[in-house]
Formats: sequence, structure tokens, C-alpha cells
Amino acid sequence: MRCIKRILTLHLIITCLTVLGIEPLYAQFYIGPKAGARLSWFEYEDFDTEAYKKEPSFGYNVGVSTAFKVRKRIFLECDVLYSNQKKIVKGVIDQRLKNKATYHYLNLPILYKVDFSQSLWDRNFKWYMGAGPNINLWLGGKGSLKAVELFEESIDKLNYEISFEEYPEDPVLGLLYVPEANRVQLGLIFSSGLKFEPAPGQTLNVELQFQWGHSVMANQEALFGGVFAYQDDFRTKAHSVQLSVSYMFDIITKGKKEKRLYYEKLD
Repeated sequence: MRCIKRILTLHLIITCLTVLGIEPLYAQFYIGPKAGARLSWFEYEDFDTEAYKKEPSFGYNVGVSTAFKVRKRIFLECDVLYSNQKKIVKGVIDQRLKNKATYHYLNLPILYKVDFSQSLWDRNFKWYMGAGPNINLWLGGKGSLKAVELFEESIDKLNYEISFEEYPEDPVLGLLYVPEANRVQLGLIFSSGLKFEPAPGQTLNVELQFQWGHSVMANQEALFGGVFAYQDDFRTKAHSVQLSVSYMFDIITKGKKEKRLYYEKLD
């Protein structure tokens, strides 16, 4: 919990320092909703391809996006998003084995973006490129497990939840114990997108991102309560390709304009 607070504090400090350094000439602050779909896959340190096979899976994120104009064509974007990461592992030797899980994250990406203007078929539009660190706070997760061992105990499918506690002497069936989890996972984001301006002070952004995970999810395999033939391997990094859409409003420039018009009317 202390580590999570430190990360959130660092995120806030970086944002505040950048905002304080904005030149008044370029001061613009955009905020709005953001949502996207993602295709994810996992890179394991040591994956037993003879016993298991892995599949990519789809997930999503949703939240709030903010962007500060720090220079003429440069923006700093800081988002607060809920995101999920899904994993599917199937058995090769044990044909009945299937582990399907969903992991929940608080996602805090920080991106620097550069705008470009382009003309195509006598029409002008903007596009941008960006990059920056990606901070993922692992909140928890749940999943379902099928295996021969469970079938022999008359359990067709075991629904489970993730616990970050140590494996106890009396484990609970339906819990997956991940004691050495990396709750704060870091990575990098590379992005490119199109920016449309449907109205003054408003932008519609369509963005494609590649998210590269640097941190492994845990430093060892996780153990299921009451299941002994299969351990879940979390020594893996998550990567994804994401398509997202955001609609943002420039609240600083709009506020200045409304204030200027108000005082002009008084004169």
C-alpha cells in the first residue's frame, strides 16, 4: 500500500511540475472521457510449450484523460484509467486443462505527444506521435480453472479469486495465492493517432498504442488452494496493442474567453 501511495504521489508531482512550467502563451488544459479495446499477450521467462499453450485475448480500459499544452506543438497527457488484462492458458498433455483469468489494474500512463499538421485532398487534419512511461497498479483478479484433478473431485470448473497473501497452512479452495506479486508494474507506451476538432475548444482523438511491459507480474509461481497438479506461472510480462477514443474539452481557454466576454459586457 505504501508503494502504491508513493507511485500516485510521484504521478501527481510530475504532473504539477509540468503544469507549473507551462508558458502562459500556450496554456491549455484538456480533459474528457477515454475508452479503448486492447489485444494482449504474455511473454514468459520459461514457458513449457510441451505441456501448455497460450492464447492472446481481448480486454478494455475506460477512464479520464487530461492533456496539457506545454509548447506550441507539444502536449503532456496524463490519464487515470481502469483496465483489465486477460490470460488464457490451455493444456497440451492435460486436454481438459484451461486457465482463464482477468486481472484488474489502475492504469496511470504519462505521455509526451507532438502534433503535426497534414493536408490530404484539400483538407487539413492533425496527427500526432507520443511516448512515455506506463504505470500499472495491480488491484486483483479472478478466473476459472478446469483440470483433470478437479474433474476427479467432481468439480467441472473452479472459479477463483487472487489473494496476495502467503500460502497458508490451511489453504482455501477458490483462492489463488500470489505472495510475491509485483503490485506496481512498469512499462513503456508508443502511440500515434488522429486528432479532429468538431468544435472550438474540443478534440476527438483516435489513437493506436503499443504497450510494452517491463515488470514481471510476480517472482514465482502461484499456488491454488486445494489444487496440487497445476501452478499458475506469473513470471511473465504483459504486452498489448490498443485502439482508444477520447473526447476532450479545453477548459482553460474556454474559461478565459468567457471571462473576457463578461468584462467586455460590463464596459
